[in-house]
Amino acid sequence: MKRLFLGAIVALSVSGSAQAADQTFGLEEIDYKWLVKAIGAIYVANNCGNGYKVDYEGSAKWGDLNGADIKHIAPALLAIINSVADKPYKRSDIDARVTRAYYAIGEEIMNLEKDGKASMCAQFTEYAVRDNFVKKR
Repeated sequence: MKRLFLGAIVALSVSGSAQAADQTFGLEEIDYKWLVKAIGAIYVANNCGNGYKVDYEGSAKWGDLNGADIKHIAPALLAIINSVADKPYKRSDIDARVTRAYYAIGEEIMNLEKDGKASMCAQFTEYAVRDNFVKKR
């Protein structure tokens, strides 16, 4: 699973191509791609200590330009993040597919972090900046 998922993250988050992931948890490919990028951006902003923050407008624009259903996926991501943090959230925003993807992507990021956080942060930051998912504070 680790190699499969790493391949999906690399194919979807790193390359600009529209390579299909083997497992998108029932999401449309472009929605899953946006979700991987968004979770990667959140990781960069919260864990890399490099002065970046999530660029909500930039990530929304990327979604708009690429046909991602961010009107549905973004609230679902926020709801699961708030749920995990034991904060209030709208249950109607929860989407089981996004929840499953969130946990799987998070687990893979933690596994990648064990192999070298500095390298991972540098690479994730490069792609998050390129796609306007993060910006300088």
